[in-house]
Amino acid sequence: MSVSDLLLASLNPTTRLAAEKQLDESSRQPGFLSHLLSLPLDKTNAPEVRTAASIYFKNTVKRRWSPDEEDFPINEGDKNAVRAELVPAMLALSKSGADKSDRLARPQLAESLAVIAGEDYPDRWPTLMEQLTSSLSKDDYNINVGVLEAAHAVCAPWKSQVRSDKLFSTIISVVNVLGTPVLMMFKHVTDILLGGATGLGEEQHKVLAQTLHLLLCLYADLVDQDIPPIFEDSVPQFFGVAGGDDGLFLKILAWNPEALKGDPEEPTPTPVHNAHQVVFEIAELFVLKYNELFDARMPAFVQAVWEMVGRMGAEVREDGVFAQSVRFLSVTVKSGLHTTLFSQQSTLQGLFTRIVLPSVPLRQHEIEQFEDDPLEYIRRDLGSGSASAGAGAVEVTGRRGAATDLLRALMGVGLEAQVTEMVNEAVQALVGKYKAGEGGDDAWMQKDTAVYLLSAVAARGSTLQASGFFLSFPSLTDIPIRQHGVTSTNIHVNVVQFFLDHIAGDLQAPAGSIHPILQVDAIRFVHMFRNQFTKEQLLPVLRLLVIHLSSKDYVCSTYAAIAIERILFIKTGGMLVFAQADIHDFATDILSALLTKIESGGTPQKIAENDYLMKCVMRVIITARQTLTPNYLTVLTKLVNILGVISQNPSNPNFNQYTFESVSALMRFVCASNPQLVEQFEGQLFGPFTIIIQQDVDQFIPYVFQILAQMLEIHAHSVPPAYSSLVGILFTPAVWQQRGNVPALVRLVKAFITKDPNSVDVRTVLAVVQQRLIPSRVNDVYGFELLEALVANLPVETLRPLFNGILVTVMTRLQANKTPAFSYGFMRFACATMAVRTEGMGPDFFISAVESVQPGLWAQLLTHVLLPDVSRTQLRDQKLVSVGLTRLLVHSQQSVQAPAANAWPRVLEAILGLYTSSALAKSSTESATGDDAVTAIDYEEAGAGYQAGYSRLAASEGDKTDLAAHVQDPRQYLVEQLTVAVQDSSKPIRQLLSQVAPDKLNQLTAAGLVV
Repeated sequence: MSVSDLLLASLNPTTRLAAEKQLDESSRQPGFLSHLLSLPLDKTNAPEVRTAASIYFKNTVKRRWSPDEEDFPINEGDKNAVRAELVPAMLALSKSGADKSDRLARPQLAESLAVIAGEDYPDRWPTLMEQLTSSLSKDDYNINVGVLEAAHAVCAPWKSQVRSDKLFSTIISVVNVLGTPVLMMFKHVTDILLGGATGLGEEQHKVLAQTLHLLLCLYADLVDQDIPPIFEDSVPQFFGVAGGDDGLFLKILAWNPEALKGDPEEPTPTPVHNAHQVVFEIAELFVLKYNELFDARMPAFVQAVWEMVGRMGAEVREDGVFAQSVRFLSVTVKSGLHTTLFSQQSTLQGLFTRIVLPSVPLRQHEIEQFEDDPLEYIRRDLGSGSASAGAGAVEVTGRRGAATDLLRALMGVGLEAQVTEMVNEAVQALVGKYKAGEGGDDAWMQKDTAVYLLSAVAARGSTLQASGFFLSFPSLTDIPIRQHGVTSTNIHVNVVQFFLDHIAGDLQAPAGSIHPILQVDAIRFVHMFRNQFTKEQLLPVLRLLVIHLSSKDYVCSTYAAIAIERILFIKTGGMLVFAQADIHDFATDILSALLTKIESGGTPQKIAENDYLMKCVMRVIITARQTLTPNYLTVLTKLVNILGVISQNPSNPNFNQYTFESVSALMRFVCASNPQLVEQFEGQLFGPFTIIIQQDVDQFIPYVFQILAQMLEIHAHSVPPAYSSLVGILFTPAVWQQRGNVPALVRLVKAFITKDPNSVDVRTVLAVVQQRLIPSRVNDVYGFELLEALVANLPVETLRPLFNGILVTVMTRLQANKTPAFSYGFMRFACATMAVRTEGMGPDFFISAVESVQPGLWAQLLTHVLLPDVSRTQLRDQKLVSVGLTRLLVHSQQSVQAPAANAWPRVLEAILGLYTSSALAKSSTESATGDDAVTAIDYEEAGAGYQAGYSRLAASEGDKTDLAAHVQDPRQYLVEQLTVAVQDSSKPIRQLLSQVAPDKLNQLTAAGLVV
């Protein structure tokens, strides 16, 4: 099949996997990228092919352009070809007459250019900016749009980069080339557009407006890190002068030609809206970074916001510029430089009545979205809600979020009482209108607005009075009520009273008796203020939320799942508030409702679209634990059915993660008390797992290997026959080429070695270690993991003839490409080998193996490689390193003989340093392991439910193997071993101790060492 055919096949779910595999193989051939780049340019190709080719080009560049790429990096010849072809290709797609496919492909190539420039500019592609600048056209602004898009793609990433001399040098080199042409083009374009654009056709007018938008974006890119002199000199030109010219930016904000207004029903912003939004982004930047250049013009820009908001309607396409203009106000308020202006009652009242209050009510398209696209409604609402949940939670999006951020900004500069008073008055009025039925069937909107406003100002501040919370739950008034102080609540708002008066009734209302959005508001209120309620108060709320899980309204049932999941993760003093005993009565009901709701999706995409539901499943299983044992088979069967469907066409990485985590957690807790039940899990899972492996469902294979390892680890002492067929698959080269598979593969191989070292061929394992893992800067740590497993489980007779080859591989890597992570991994491996008490293993075994590589090497290795890394010992490795080095001191003949003996005092001092290091002294507890680690799973707070490279299943992991399990207290072990060694006259221990620094020796004598 041709590349075009493969790209088409990759768009079909039934042929996608096979096509992607063939494309991956083809992508390793010389010239592939150039051929791929030619496909979007050929208008005879189908539009789908042109777009797919540009996307595949971008993804290949992202994955393999970096010089650090280890698996099939792009060769330099292909890179040179791409650098020569990419800009011309972008410009070819920008010429007049460009069609929809051109416009779809161009941003993909721009993103590719950004990746390449990030790696190669200016060192390996010094002519890039000259190439772009020389392509600018005096009369074809379609070409100029392509050039500016390319330049913006290259420069935009600088905004998120850490300030450095290299970055500033790059920016200066770009400004030297682009600065003058950009400013000249600004003047030329604004002269035409602001002068009325006479004689321009409609399409040409749009292209020129798009040019202005990109010029503004590039301006923002170039001044973000620091303001170059050429732009600082032009500040009056752009920002204006007090009492003089308004400046280009204010003129652009006032510019809104009739010819570019377009269709008000169209949700996509016009180029004019985009230009206005970037102007306010630039103004915000100047408030934050260059206020001395902007301060005098701030009132004029505030007035511009006032005027712009005043003439805005409710059009969706204006949401972006509205949000950014109000964000500019918020940042100006937060700066504290103009508090006098904003604290005036007339200003406050104007901001509230003209900007905030009109921005909060739901608009018709949002209500339609609630019904027609409920999942997107939830995502947007959660984003808005997060912004409302606390200062600085997230950047605002949409009008509600922008209004909330403005309120918070005002409250944050000492105006909390005034703002709260205005909000309370508005809320009372809105609730009154709702109760009076004002608005007829839409009266509910008054209450929705009231709840949102109250929530926006309440989640801040001081103390919450919790008394009387359950007065609206008559059957529960015997539950003890107590005060609960929470610092995140506004002292001027009685949240509990509002809950009692206006929220609790909606939470209990039968489905259909009130508008579903009000029911969602009630659930959202509980979700937002969950940390302010006691456990006793939340338990009956949880039961109400369980009822809402079965709601026919999609948003209501999903929000109930979101609230349940977050409530179950509430912590006090670092400990979870809810345990298995608290929810065992209704945990099965929650899981049944959730899994039934998920299964009702039918198709792989519909089943997997709502990851909030599966996340709640995961949390309930983790909380309920062993109490699920009586009904675990029902839960497992449903999870396996879901897994079977979504594996046909994986579409939602978060849903996948939560599904496998749920299976893993269920197995962990059910089998904890009855390991024999693992056979039930194997019976259910082997079938779908086999299909996943055979069909090479690459997104799922890392999960499958982890759960296979988990099941194998549960077995007592041997490898069951059912696992034997996996061994051949584990050592297939192709499976190790997928980077995301490696950690899971290593975990599974370790499980085989631990259960039965004879179940795998040691030489095959070492081939993987020596050929794929140790040479890799990405995977070397996993090579050491496998080596430690071999050391811990194989007899010394098996390892002895192989150890020289292992060390040669390590030494080669140390010499050719030493990294801090690699040298640390080697130090840990050396200590592990010396720490284990396997017969024949120990310090002298390791030293002899090193000396067999090169006589005299051990002393150099110890002094220059191992000991410097001991001071970097991580807390979890402290015991292993300490025991390994202690055994080196007292159980090795070679360590007390020259030249190694010269380092003996330093080894002891390094061990003692482990217990005085400030990095370790700061923590008195080990990192979470075992069930505590499972409890700590929280993808929301970690900021990622899914990692593209490898997704670890926390629930599948048991306690780490302790290679020094024979030692309880490593410090006491050191003292005891030295005390015995001092009495051994065959070793010069007493003499060596005399060379130890006095303060270190005092530590030992204070701990009980008798010399």
